[in-house]
Amino acid sequence: MAEKYNIYLVNKSGSTRNFWLFLQPPEQMKADPGVFANSSACLSIINNAQGYNLFTVPVQYSVAAGASNEAVGLDVAITSNVPMLATLGKQYEADYVTCPPRQGPQLKEVGAGSSGLVDIVTNNFNKPGNEDHGWFANQSFGIQTAAGYIGMTWSPDPGVTRHIQPKFSFYVSTGDFDYNTLAQWTDVSTKAAEITLDKFSQFNCTVTLTETGDWTVTPGKPIVNVADDVVHALVSSHQSLCKAHENLLALTQSAPLQQLQLEGDPTFIDSVSSVVWQDNAVDGVVRSDMANTFLKGRLSVGSALMAGFTFFLLSGVRFNIKGSTQQGSFQCEFDYAGDRSAKAVQDLFQPGAPLEFHK
Repeated sequence: MAEKYNIYLVNKSGSTRNFWLFLQPPEQMKADPGVFANSSACLSIINNAQGYNLFTVPVQYSVAAGASNEAVGLDVAITSNVPMLATLGKQYEADYVTCPPRQGPQLKEVGAGSSGLVDIVTNNFNKPGNEDHGWFANQSFGIQTAAGYIGMTWSPDPGVTRHIQPKFSFYVSTGDFDYNTLAQWTDVSTKAAEITLDKFSQFNCTVTLTETGDWTVTPGKPIVNVADDVVHALVSSHQSLCKAHENLLALTQSAPLQQLQLEGDPTFIDSVSSVVWQDNAVDGVVRSDMANTFLKGRLSVGSALMAGFTFFLLSGVRFNIKGSTQQGSFQCEFDYAGDRSAKAVQDLFQPGAPLEFHK
């Protein structure tokens, strides 16, 4: 099993910020203008958030190949759709077709490669002819984390072998980025925290965005005042419970028959700490079929015990729970399918908004 490194995030900036994680490029790729940063790992964190917010990064690299009608370039959304776990000292072959017809590539391990490197061999294909047909090849190298993919993407040349010496170092940035949308390394690294392997202590390090907008990187986990966290959680839970009770009274007064729907349905009241909207599994963006909107996300709350709960209500809107974890804070994966717009749904998730968990 691959070792996992934890990058804890602390936001003291005074406002909610989106924290993006990027993998630093190998030395032989850093100066290549055709290699772009690519990430879908993002956490939205309120200022002075309680509990832990973190990226967990396994020491497990991956290679990927793809082809689409999008040319590899700055600000283009690219997902290489044929991924494979990669091992140092192995060689991988990406085979692209010559159009027509438009077909995706094949990717396979072909044996031993250069010691300490990952070798990617590209077959001979008619790249200019394919691009004349609007069919563009792409290749990627990186790491798949629990929060999303981090790595780099480029347009492969026919008959070329890339020798990649991975660099287990990272950037954390709050810049203006989009999921799987290619960015220049200068944009990623400017005003970013740089995390190298020596910054970890027992596989943990803490990245802090300070009140002045500067970055600090320190070994180990962040120091958390457990007593304060417990008090804040109790106060927040009590406030949410009072608000829910107020709403329940208003509901029963305006529509007494609805009270029957709540009988025998155990609930738990909590509130929104933070939410991260995840890529849609189909095309990387919020998907709509004209009648419905489909969204997926990861919700962090103060103290809700997720076990056994199947859905929650937020401002009367139902969200289905797909799974839950406890990584410093309680989190659950959820989705939404309905006729509300994506913006209307996302605007409901304000920090402190009351949640009603149901079994």
